[in-house]
Amino acid sequence: DREKKAEFVFTIMAIDIGGRSGFTRLHVVIGDMNDSQPKFLQSVYKAVIKDDVTTGTIVAKILAEDNDIGDAGKVTYEVHSSTNLETRTAFAIHNKTGELSLLKDAHNLGSIFSYL
Repeated sequence: DREKKAEFVFTIMAIDIGGRSGFTRLHVVIGDMNDSQPKFLQSVYKAVIKDDVTTGTIVAKILAEDNDIGDAGKVTYEVHSSTNLETRTAFAIHNKTGELSLLKDAHNLGSIFSYL
């Protein structure tokens, strides 16, 4: 498990038939596989949206981390497809930053809160 120990370093010895020897150090780096799931920094995120907030305003920032390295550790965000259509058309989340923004002016959001 790379997250527990990412590298091993040890000495290698080579001996010839005459008894002469040489030494080198070997560094073994453990590659990563996608074995960690993203974890949100908070268990619940809340946003208070005033009625005068306009389209495009960022109302929350969602943050998650993944202990994998490289591409396996990159986190992207999206509104899940199981979310009702009215909510999906009212909010957008930036796929890289996790910023949640309004796709409608706040005064037009009233009807969706019966679905949340």
